[in-house]
Amino acid sequence: IFYMMLLRFAYNKGDYPEYDEMVKNLSNLVDVLPFAEKQADEYCEAYARAHRDDKIQYLIGSGNLWGPTYSYAMCIMEEMQWMRTKSVTAGDFFHGTLEVIGRDDSVILFYGEDATRPQMERAEKFLHTICKNVTVFDTAKYELPGIDKKFRGLFSPIVLGGITGRIGVYLEEYGKHPMPIRRYYRKLDY
Repeated sequence: IFYMMLLRFAYNKGDYPEYDEMVKNLSNLVDVLPFAEKQADEYCEAYARAHRDDKIQYLIGSGNLWGPTYSYAMCIMEEMQWMRTKSVTAGDFFHGTLEVIGRDDSVILFYGEDATRPQMERAEKFLHTICKNVTVFDTAKYELPGIDKKFRGLFSPIVLGGITGRIGVYLEEYGKHPMPIRRYYRKLDY
């Protein structure tokens, strides 16, 4: 609905002529998203099994995946799973975070399909020289039948949401920590 509403405003202004085509593709996501989640499921489980109890998780995202990267680190990993995280944009990674990542730290890169991919590639290339626990989730690697290539970048946050949903299921399972359990959130006055 968010895409439909905002892009309709742009369409009404004459700034987004692909609106009807985008809506058709967006409606295909209902069937495509579970297919993408299934493709990612085994990889999501392997990540959660290997890194659920690491001392810290660094999450790097860029472009339209920065918001989902930040919120996944804060809302799911920290709030719901009590995992320590640091989220950073690929562009900001080289302004500090690179100095604190150790060889054994866990780093997740969330790649989308937009103009910021070169930033992600630069961060990944560097990380492989200093860290042995780099995990890449790249929306471009998943088949999305019925989605036109020109809309894949726009829909990357939705696809990533399905993938991180699968990661969350396995973090919950391997951590033996149900998502709804909180220490303080809505438990204490603040």
